[in-house]
Amino acid sequence: MDCDTQAARCAGADLTLTRICRSARRFPEELARHKILDILGDFYLLGAPLRAEIHARKTGHSHNVAMVRRIREMLRGADA
Repeated sequence: MDCDTQAARCAGADLTLTRICRSARRFPEELARHKILDILGDFYLLGAPLRAEIHARKTGHSHNVAMVRRIREMLRGADA
């Protein structure tokens, strides 16, 4: 089964799919680039400028969104 067919059948990516489709990557660090874009997109949901240094390890959308919610709560508390 080729990568496109397998990806179409998947509800989401997992480590197995990533290994199978290794040859389909456009860049050697494509997975890292994808994770960076994911976290930037999730933090964009904050809806406010954020000047910060983000250190994340093995996070996913749920972790990132939870952090955005905590930051939003902190910002609201600072406005009060």
